[in-house]
Amino acid sequence: MLIGDALGRAMVRLQGGRAEPLPRAPRPKRVARQATIDAHDAAAKRALAPIILDGIAKSYAANPRYRKSLLQESSGERPKRVSQFLRGAMFGLVNCYREAGVHDYDWHVFGPDLDRMEWEYWSFDPPETLPKQKGSFLRYNHPRHGLTPPRGHLSVRLEEQKLPPLN
Repeated sequence: MLIGDALGRAMVRLQGGRAEPLPRAPRPKRVARQATIDAHDAAAKRALAPIILDGIAKSYAANPRYRKSLLQESSGERPKRVSQFLRGAMFGLVNCYREAGVHDYDWHVFGPDLDRMEWEYWSFDPPETLPKQKGSFLRYNHPRHGLTPPRGHLSVRLEEQKLPPLN
């Protein structure tokens, strides 16, 4: 759609009018059913897996361009120069395994399910209320301004040090 045409249509709609619908090309009919395509894709992936693992992944790991950085990443060394894309050589190797159907090296959730576990929250309700002034919440949340923090809070320990008042 042209920019001018879209602008004109928007102006017509703003005035409460309606523009003629744009002519659309007919959609092509589906030749094969989706289930047939999915089964064919799965069979193709199974057939390509040995080629990817034995050929592409092995040559990727043996390539001198990537070998040094793969060894550095696997040992936990920091790279001398960080990639602008925040992905190292290991990302390419993991992509080879992922395309072959091996998902053991993908990111995955470990530990307890964080959506279903019971969380404990620690909070307190101060006896005072905050002033309705504009400004920093932290500035007015300081005990020198009248809010009583909970026991053990850092600001209570700062108050005990007799620091000069905030202005």
